[in-house]
Amino acid sequence: TIGKLTWRLLLAVSAQHGWRIESSDVTAAFLQGEDLNRDIFVIPPPEAGVKGSLWKLVKPVYGLDDACRNFYLKVAQKLLEYGCERSKFDAALFNFKYNGVLHGIVGTHVDDLDHAGTNKFYEKVMNPLRKFFKFGTMSQEAFKYVGWNISHEGNDILIDQKDYVEDKMEQIQIDEKRKKMRTENLTSEERELFRSAVGKGRWLTDQTRPDCSYDELELSMMSNRATVGDLLKANKMFLKLKQDQVILRFKKLGKLEHLKLSVFSDASYANLPDGESSGMGYLIFLSTGFKPGEYSSCCLLTWTACKVKRKVTSTLASETLSLLAALEEAIVICHQLAEMIQFKPKIEAFIDNNDAYEAVHSLKQETKGRLRIDIGCIKEMINRNEVESLTWVPAALQLADCLTKRGASTRSLIKTINSGCFAI
Repeated sequence: TIGKLTWRLLLAVSAQHGWRIESSDVTAAFLQGEDLNRDIFVIPPPEAGVKGSLWKLVKPVYGLDDACRNFYLKVAQKLLEYGCERSKFDAALFNFKYNGVLHGIVGTHVDDLDHAGTNKFYEKVMNPLRKFFKFGTMSQEAFKYVGWNISHEGNDILIDQKDYVEDKMEQIQIDEKRKKMRTENLTSEERELFRSAVGKGRWLTDQTRPDCSYDELELSMMSNRATVGDLLKANKMFLKLKQDQVILRFKKLGKLEHLKLSVFSDASYANLPDGESSGMGYLIFLSTGFKPGEYSSCCLLTWTACKVKRKVTSTLASETLSLLAALEEAIVICHQLAEMIQFKPKIEAFIDNNDAYEAVHSLKQETKGRLRIDIGCIKEMINRNEVESLTWVPAALQLADCLTKRGASTRSLIKTINSGCFAI
């Protein structure tokens, strides 16, 4: 199964080349996979009319642990045979290059193949694949994929989950008297409703709604000790998910040599519900570079809103750990993009904490303990040119601000995502 980040990279690279995304569904996929390498016997169904007999399976059937794997192995075998290269970063991604130039991409998800490319790609890869396997539905222009609505607007590729929001994000019913008991623990029935709400929110915030990621983080930490007040917060998040329309936009950004990975990292200190943990968050865009006031093109590749990986004693520590995690992921993305398009975008990072900025750029060793190691790692990334620049920006320009604290405005982030341009 292709990862979320890899899937967004597939979309970003396709939009950059002006390719249309298509989805193809393989009919009875498991029966078209590799043969079983073990003996499995089943009782035939009554309609077979062979009572008293056993059948030995040749192919894996739905329900067997290795059914998906055997189908993937067969698909991978054919894609490699047709000239594709399997990604070193995600085994579900295959790149097709002709004379050293990328001509197409295929991502696999169980029995669905999502692909885009040139006529050469379809001639050499997809057409032979469609002759070898029996395909059912083949979708273009607008279709659904694992809960995502995928469509095209001109040369842009758009992703949203409007249907899921409308169908699943229903307010939890609480009577007026109960609403006033904000500190009361939830009943067993309310707790089940709350956990269901947290699960629905997690699905959305992981897939397409970074604007509500911090709300979801707080709620997830309260799953085992939630109160009526937390239930009301869940309803407030559901209302926000419905009121604010968010559409991920992937577009052609310009020449490859102008592309950058723009990283926005932020953190807070000891602000999470347990009173000890600190929140951190970051956003990574593929862009033409961020400059305040210039509406340069961008598309969001990944984001995170989570607890800082360890307890810290200062804002400097939480900001540093968030920045380190963001840059580490950006470096991996940089290498994955280089595998696809033979070009490594430069990484630029933006933070709004001056202490962290000064600590990274200072020649003095003023920090102590483990934090010195973390800051040293960031310095090394810059010295080795893995990271081109680290820039301080005021809080008003920090797009990741809403990923680390309750009540922070999401307006700039939503506008940036929807327009495909930095809107600050």
